[in-house]
Parts: sequence; structure tokens; C-alpha cells
Amino acid sequence: MKKILTILLALLISQVVFGQSEAVKVNEFFRSGGGCDIQNAFANFMEEIKQDKESKGLVVFYAGDGKERFGNVLAQKNGVKLFAEFMNFPSERILTVILEGKSLSTQEFWIIPKDAKMPFVESFNFDWTKLVSKYHFSEACLSCEPSYPELSSRRAGFKEFAEVLKQYPKFKGEIVVNSKEELEIVKKRLTEEKLPRNRYEINWRKITKISVVTSLVDFYIVPKVSKSK
Repeated sequence: MKKILTILLALLISQVVFGQSEAVKVNEFFRSGGGCDIQNAFANFMEEIKQDKESKGLVVFYAGDGKERFGNVLAQKNGVKLFAEFMNFPSERILTVILEGKSLSTQEFWIIPKDAKMPFVESFNFDWTKLVSKYHFSEACLSCEPSYPELSSRRAGFKEFAEVLKQYPKFKGEIVVNSKEELEIVKKRLTEEKLPRNRYEINWRKITKISVVTSLVDFYIVPKVSKSK
């Protein structure tokens, strides 16, 4: 029955979307982590795009107010291409954009018929040049094994983290871990990204009586701030 409903939905969307020249939002999704729900949302979206060989899909990511965890948004955005390749779907048929507003981890799915205008043109970019204090870049559960880590809203974003630090030599990275296993994963992954060891430090999470037990590893970008005389 579920398969029949999926087919009927695809046929309905193809009649509504591909008979016009405007982009149409076909789904909006929110999830705080990984799992099969978000995988199914993306898989169904790809099936909808397949209804017309000349159409493209657009995934809109939201960065909230842009004040924290922009690294998670960047990593999840880049994960779309990885997931498309995993699904043997041509990644060039899926476009991505980041906007401000709405809740962090919200995604919208749009169908863009041939010759239709893009509903959004400019992507929101965090202005790293204005960073003056320690910034919570991302958080990730390195000990977890989500079903589809490419789509998780808590992708660690090792590549994105390293790219910011390489682009801004005066910045330094800080990672807070909970275990030796996490520490080794962090060092290994950042070494693979060719980030010099002196560009970041790894600290153990301080546990107090009122601390909340967490499985998350936190990534921070720390700018070099001049001390007042």
C-alpha cells in the first residue's frame, strides 16, 4: 500500500509540477539528527525529479539566525552530493542553497522544471571576517552510527572546519571530546584534511556534578583577538 501511495504521489506531482514553468516546493522536512526518515525524504525527492529528465531538484537548507553551528549546515549541504552518488543519482541534477531564517536543520525540497527561474538566487554565507569571539562551529556524535551520516544535521564537518582554519591563519580550532576514541578520530580526520596539528587543540570535556552527559563532540573556531592595553 505504501508503494502504491508513493507512485500515486509521484504521478500527481508530475502533473502539477511539470505542466508549468515555475519552481514548486514539494516538501519541507525537519530533523535534528540522522536516521531513515531523512533518507526516505531525499530518496522520494529523487524519484520525483526522475519524472522529467529535464527538471532539476533544489534542496534549501536554513541556518537559523546564523549565530551558531553553521559548520553543521555546510557539512549537511555538502553531504547531499555524497548521498546522491551513493544512490547512483546524477548529483548535478540536485542544486543546494543556504538561507537564513527558520529553524536550524530545516530543509525544503523544490522541483525546478526546464526554463523555470530559481526561487532563491544568493546563498547565505557566514562572514568569518567579522568573527571576534569563540564560535560554536558544529557538533557531532562521533560514537554514533546514523543510518545515513551524509544527511545528518550533526555531520562533524571535518573538511569544512579545516577549510575555514586554512583560509584564516589567525584563527585556531578547538575541539572538545569525551573519550580517547573520539580524540583519535578527530586527529585522524583532521590529518587527512592536511590541517597542521598546531592549528587546533583538543580538550577533554570537563565533568561536574551538574554537567549533562552528552555523546556530542563540539567544534569551535577561535579568532585571535588583540588584548586591550
